[in-house]
Amino acid sequence: MHPSQHDWQAMALDHELPNKRPVKRRRIEPNKLESLTVGLKNQTHAVLVTLEEANADSSSYGVRKILPIDKHVGMATSGVIADASTICQDMRRECLHYELSRNSKIPVTRLIDSITSKMNACARRDTKRPYGIGSLVAGYDDQGPHLFETCPSAGCSDRRATARGAESRGARTYLEKHLDEFTSCKVEDLVRHGLRSARDTLPSEVHLSTKNITIGVVGKDTEFKILDDAETQRYLVEV
Repeated sequence: MHPSQHDWQAMALDHELPNKRPVKRRRIEPNKLESLTVGLKNQTHAVLVTLEEANADSSSYGVRKILPIDKHVGMATSGVIADASTICQDMRRECLHYELSRNSKIPVTRLIDSITSKMNACARRDTKRPYGIGSLVAGYDDQGPHLFETCPSAGCSDRRATARGAESRGARTYLEKHLDEFTSCKVEDLVRHGLRSARDTLPSEVHLSTKNITIGVVGKDTEFKILDDAETQRYLVEV
């Protein structure tokens, strides 16, 4: 039996960041544009996994959607690619400005609050559409690892583990089943859990590969990095 949305949010949500006042928005159906994105964290690291869908008009796969933001934070996006690029650049500017003015890395929570405020301001303008993306943001700072989920409405949630995008129900079911294991497991096991959750969304004739999987890792003594094909393949043969 799959968990309801209420049950999943109660299980995976640590706290909700306050959103601004509700506003009317044009309807966006991002799931029609999304690849699968998975995020999970333990006590020291956060991991992002994206599963790309083959282009409907060709055998090639789309643009990989894990983006490095700074040495201590990265983002997995789903939705409109141009909007993802804009948000990514805004986040990088925020990081640079904070570092130049404070001589330290921006706290992840502060970065997220700044970006969601900008997304909300955009959504409130009658002359401009909301950003058509959702994202999972993974980072590490003095408070430990972070995993935030944002949505096109500019809402933001602090997650322990989550999945969003096309056919994400199977991934969320897997994450709920193994949630209690994540806190104490090693980062290598965290990556394997992320891959297994992505695998559970695929039909039997489709397999995980370096062509459709991207993995990002950040944490204690680990700057944000996107694993190369050799590192990814090493994990794939283990799941």
